[in-house]
Amino acid sequence: MLNQQEKTVNIDNIAPDRLKGMMLSEEYFWLMTALAAACAEEELAGSVPVGMETKQIVDIFNKNVRTGAMAMQELIEIKETAWAKIQAIASFSNEHPIYTEKNCLLLSKAFVSYWLIFQLIQSEWQQKMDASELSDTYLFLDGLLADGEELEKVEEILNRREPLSADQKLYLRSNWQRVHTFWQNLYDEIILRLFTGEKSED
Repeated sequence: MLNQQEKTVNIDNIAPDRLKGMMLSEEYFWLMTALAAACAEEELAGSVPVGMETKQIVDIFNKNVRTGAMAMQELIEIKETAWAKIQAIASFSNEHPIYTEKNCLLLSKAFVSYWLIFQLIQSEWQQKMDASELSDTYLFLDGLLADGEELEKVEEILNRREPLSADQKLYLRSNWQRVHTFWQNLYDEIILRLFTGEKSED
């Protein structure tokens, strides 16, 4: 598993106007989605099949940033990778509709990992472009980091086979519907993008 720094996309010496154009591109959407899904998939290791490795996606992303272009076959492969990884997580979620602390923890960690890498990369690009949305991104990141810390505490307690506190149980249960809905909605979004090229209004 790559550490957080190894998942970073290198944007050194890339002009802000070029970064802005890339952020609006189809290639950026699919690369970000595939990378974020790969990071989420790592949290479910052993529970879902693993496809393209995270490092391969990072390498393709970095190549795309350097060259400013992406071969059609490479884009198709990244689209299929993003779809396969999100489908695997959504399927795991659908196969476990009944709340358990373990499954809720896994899906919640996957949710945090997905958005954390997405927002970390986005904040780095926005910072270089001096984007007005940066403060909102930082607020979202703060929330994700707080969630990540809380989930780590919960995981440590469960690994010790100790009971969770009332607040921790409430925290997990409050996440349950959110993460279930998120993975299904994301899967629907990807299907829509794959077959119509459109983005949903949700």
